[in-house]
Formats: sequence, C-alpha cells, structure tokens
Amino acid sequence: METPRIVRTSCRGCHGVCQVLVHCDAAGRPVKVTGDPDSPTSRGYICPKGAAAI
Repeated sequence: METPRIVRTSCRGCHGVCQVLVHCDAAGRPVKVTGDPDSPTSRGYICPKGAAAI
C-alpha cells in the first residue's frame, strides 16, 4: 500500500487558475485541497470554490 502524498497542481475552477496542493490518502484518493504557499501569484490563498473542489 502507498503512503499518503501531496500533489502540486492547478485549480481550474475559474479564471484565476490558482496553484494548489491536493492531499491524497494512502489509496491515492484526494481528501483535501489547500493553497500552494510557493505559488508566486496566489501565495497560498485559495477561494472557497477551490477548497471545496473535492
């Protein structure tokens, strides 16, 4: 069985296209979406629409 991991990707929920981190469980299923603090544009911010993407 795999270990939990974090995937760096982009939210396409609107025109902002914010950088996000998708937290996956051991089976690879997404369980949470957070803003990417390393993003030069969103600087870790994520709107409610992006946070509810799961």
